Amino acid sequence: FLKEQAWKIDFRTAPVTKGEIFDIIKTSGVWQPSQGSVKIMVATANGTVNFTTANLTEGMEVKQGQLLLNLSSQGLANNNLSAEVAKAKATYDQAQSEYNRKKELHESKIIPKSDFEKVESTYAIAKAQYQSLASNVSDGSKQIRSPFDGFIRTINVSNGDYVEQGDVLLSVASEESKVLKSQIAPTYGLKMQNIKGLWYQTETGNWKSISDSEGKILSISKDVERESPLVSVFAKVNENINVPDGSLTQVQIAKGDGRQTTLVPESALLEDYGNYSVIVQLSGESFERRPIAMGKRNGKNVEVLKGLQVGEVVVTTGAYQVKMASMSGTAPAHGHEH
Repeated sequence: FLKEQAWKIDFRTAPVTKGEIFDIIKTSGVWQPSQGSVKIMVATANGTVNFTTANLTEGMEVKQGQLLLNLSSQGLANNNLSAEVAKAKATYDQAQSEYNRKKELHESKIIPKSDFEKVESTYAIAKAQYQSLASNVSDGSKQIRSPFDGFIRTINVSNGDYVEQGDVLLSVASEESKVLKSQIAPTYGLKMQNIKGLWYQTETGNWKSISDSEGKILSISKDVERESPLVSVFAKVNENINVPDGSLTQVQIAKGDGRQTTLVPESALLEDYGNYSVIVQLSGESFERRPIAMGKRNGKNVEVLKGLQVGEVVVTTGAYQVKMASMSGTAPAHGHEH
């Protein structure tokens, strides 16, 4: 398999290594949003919903600070935002003036401390109320902006709806982290102390460890679920998982004490009717298909019981193309094209 052929495809190799292998629990998992990755946006004032984007839909990507919708109270006799902001501003200005006057009197020891503290408290409350009402207000409307980069998860209102303060408008979610919920039988006796790792399959079918993204096992439920006699295992994955919440993935949970053994990447395996082999690189352009006896699998690594030695190099990406080249029945006279 010439170097010129390898340059034209995605071609990678990796050495056979020595590493730990563990007993594995094979199961499946469900992707769930992690705490903090979903923000529910509620109405901060009464008013009519006005979408600022014509195509505001679930799944739409948004940026931090992006304006999503306005709440307008124009034309309302009661709970008119502009009127409430003006009233709060007048109360705040009056309280500030009184605070400044009483502060000078208190510093001059003309009035007692208790009188000044009452005025100071009234001023602090008026300031907070005004700032709360006036924040994110433009042209008499409350602006609802995205709290972080992410996507629209749910939309609970329609354009033109009237909402009251506290009503749920929509939710924004981030894909930077998710919780993976797996379920296993209680008979495995799995505890936080004997979990050695957890692997999941990505949307492309590759195995990844939660440790790759500095994730961790969050908890193991103490009781079985009512619907089924299974124990739930929750793991946090700090990675951008581009699949809808509720999607399934294959999961492997490592437990117990590991042992040192010969390992190759799972991507190096070729399977023919239940028999496994790998492509071994003997030299720069010389390869050999080698049958192996396979043991346990730990996510992206596979135990080799027979057929390989530590230090040998195997093809991890492009093995199928090398196999097809070997079946062509022709061999080049030399290793380079001229």
